[in-house]
Amino acid sequence: MAYISQIRSEGTHNMSYYVLWARSIAEGRLLDIYHATPESVIQNSDSLTVPYTPLSQYLTGAMSWLLLQFLPDERSTYVISVNLTCVLFTFLTVYLFYRSRTTLSLKSPLFYLLTPAVFLISPKLAYEDSIMTFFLVSTYLTLRNERYLLAGLFAGCSIFSKQLALMPVVAVFLLLIYSKKLFPVIRFSTGSLASSFLILSPFIFTGNLFLYFKAQGLTSVHTMLSAQAANFPWLASLVYRITDLGLVDGIREGGNGLRITSDAFRQLGYLSSGVLTILIFVAWAIYWGRRIGPQNIDPLFGASVMIFAYHLFNFGVHENHIFMLVPTLFLLTYSSRMWDTYKLTASALSVALFSAFGLGFDSRLFSGFSLNHPLLFTSALGLSFVLYLWGFIRIVRTNPIHPTTQRRLIIGKLSS
Repeated sequence: MAYISQIRSEGTHNMSYYVLWARSIAEGRLLDIYHATPESVIQNSDSLTVPYTPLSQYLTGAMSWLLLQFLPDERSTYVISVNLTCVLFTFLTVYLFYRSRTTLSLKSPLFYLLTPAVFLISPKLAYEDSIMTFFLVSTYLTLRNERYLLAGLFAGCSIFSKQLALMPVVAVFLLLIYSKKLFPVIRFSTGSLASSFLILSPFIFTGNLFLYFKAQGLTSVHTMLSAQAANFPWLASLVYRITDLGLVDGIREGGNGLRITSDAFRQLGYLSSGVLTILIFVAWAIYWGRRIGPQNIDPLFGASVMIFAYHLFNFGVHENHIFMLVPTLFLLTYSSRMWDTYKLTASALSVALFSAFGLGFDSRLFSGFSLNHPLLFTSALGLSFVLYLWGFIRIVRTNPIHPTTQRRLIIGKLSS
């Protein structure tokens, strides 16, 4: 049903871009998609599309090529290929959870698979967050097992699956530096550079590396303060509208974030909120590092704090950008407190996704609050914001030491 609904409604406004991306790679035109400019039909401020990172494109293109061997060369083939790739990596992530359940005392991976937000992100909306998630989880697990070179390889893959992965990867890297682990830092960096070089090699050897980074820089075409994302910039835009239009009209118009027409102001907002995100993480790391020792901070907590801060304080984020927090928190569910935080965050994302065209623009099952029910849509985002903030406060206040490490320290003290 999800695939049929997706083909009929073409899902999100990005689906035309997904089709073009998959077709260009399946037909062997690897670099064509990166020639899009802000003035073109593909890429402008109205469509809000940007070139996605290469690894996701390689994988989706491979799935498209495979399907084209058995299915007619139709648009639906490319749409299905995006969905199938995302679903495949969702199940691969669940398999990682299954393999690690003993050492991490995880809840049943079935709980993750049945989380509404996971279903919406993967089979329905076909966001490549599912691909990024697999490599992020792989990074965390190999890092926990002190296989730093392999963790670096996976970290590079996660970043080039979607740029958002840079936030938790930076958090992990900064914690390694803070712990004064020289050789782990070198191994992690080497692995990251190796996978990055391999993924970017088609651009490097064809002399198009600058073109790739120029294309990634086109994210500045995003003109919103925040797009259907429940965070502080969205809240600021809501307060502004209420002040300008009055309570009822302000709430009615306050579902989506304000449009920012000034490029300079928008870029300043991106830069400032990015710096603020890192400062929040650094302050958290210093506080807990002084209490329990920097070498005892669980990197998963650091990644979670960074993702939370990025979503809550940054300009220009979308409702799905916090999805990478869901699997990260799931890895921390050995603690009952983290299990509650996982449910808070997953519920908040589910509310945001359902209200923001969760089942497609033309779906008869759900029309989307943002057009037909602006008051309810704004209320839904407000609820999501409260749940996110609640979860953020909980994880910031939670001792980030892993129980295994804590037991080892206690046994060491008793032995001495």
